[in-house]
Amino acid sequence: MTTPLNDASAGEAYLTTHQTANQILAHRNPEAQLPPGILAAIQEIMVQSENRLGNALREALVELEQSAIRREDTLRASVVLSVIRSKTRLANQIAELRQDINSLQNSIRSMTDGTTQAMNRARDALPNQPNQ
Repeated sequence: MTTPLNDASAGEAYLTTHQTANQILAHRNPEAQLPPGILAAIQEIMVQSENRLGNALREALVELEQSAIRREDTLRASVVLSVIRSKTRLANQIAELRQDINSLQNSIRSMTDGTTQAMNRARDALPNQPNQ
């Protein structure tokens, strides 16, 4: 049966638990951070159990950390794939726009050439008028 903790021992257990969790994290992966809710829940359980479950909780903490790292790696890979797909889609759209621009330029050239030829024919068709 567990005896209730007084405020001083609960505070000390909480601090010890927090330090232990941070040491485990720092040893396994210095950049890893558990969400505050998970860390608080683990700390609360350890405080209530007067650290008798410390080893099991440390193992669970390590497992949680490894799971978080795997999820982070998966998310990073997903973001990279998304960026690659977006860049490919954008490159295809740019290529289509270039084709449209080339087509418009060719149409404008054709119209300009046609207009020039029509003006030349009209000028040539005018009767020669004497200069005044």
